[in-house]
Amino acid sequence: MSVQVTPDEHSTAPAQVWPGLTAECQACVIQFLARLASNLVAQQPVPTPPEVLPWPHGLIPRRSDPTTATDLP
Repeated sequence: MSVQVTPDEHSTAPAQVWPGLTAECQACVIQFLARLASNLVAQQPVPTPPEVLPWPHGLIPRRSDPTTATDLP
């Protein structure tokens, strides 16, 4: 999901807002951003490395792969 924000004359920079927040509110924002980042990381798929088994050429060819004379044991 992508959101584009176009600044207008009513826009306020985050650097102007942050000092105006109470310490408690700043802590809540930090916790919220940390939770948001954690959820984003948790939703990323974990890449699985290809299975390497004892075979003279490294990866074991799948049946759908074309074979050559060097693929034979």
